[in-house]
Amino acid sequence: MTRGFLYIATGSRFIAEACASAGRVKELMPGLPLALASNVGPERSLFAQWIPIENPRGTFADKIAPLAKTPFEQTVFLDTDTYVCEPVPELFELLGHCDIAMAHAPMRVTGKVPVPQSFPECNSGVIAYNMNERTRHLFAMWERFYADQLATTGQPDDQPALRRALWESEARLAILGSSLN
Repeated sequence: MTRGFLYIATGSRFIAEACASAGRVKELMPGLPLALASNVGPERSLFAQWIPIENPRGTFADKIAPLAKTPFEQTVFLDTDTYVCEPVPELFELLGHCDIAMAHAPMRVTGKVPVPQSFPECNSGVIAYNMNERTRHLFAMWERFYADQLATTGQPDDQPALRRALWESEARLAILGSSLN
């Protein structure tokens, strides 16, 4: 089973952030490969694989679509501004019991989403997931709900659409502790 870390970045600022974060991951977990989805080719010493993003839109849509293009069976996606303080092999172990794992968002940015209030919003900055049919479907819903949200409300945050996709999905969700947010 292949395991690895995925970063998604468009623009020089975010690519530089991804490189800084990836350098730390490589220090802590040198045996695991890293991949970068971006509109510019990566520094080859850090990233084993590159997933091109053509015509980036400058919205969270640039982040959602490449999640399903991961080269790994088990992926830990990290936002470019993350800093890993210690090895996190338990994220991959957790994926033996669920399809996707995220931490609760510290606050809710949603407007009107057809989801019960008791179902919290998750933070999309750290996502551990198995690449299977349930997560593919979840990512496709998230992308569709995000496009609808932008078109109807102009709300640029991706987490309201993610919350709805998680609610409607059959993917088995695990919640990570706040220290992993």
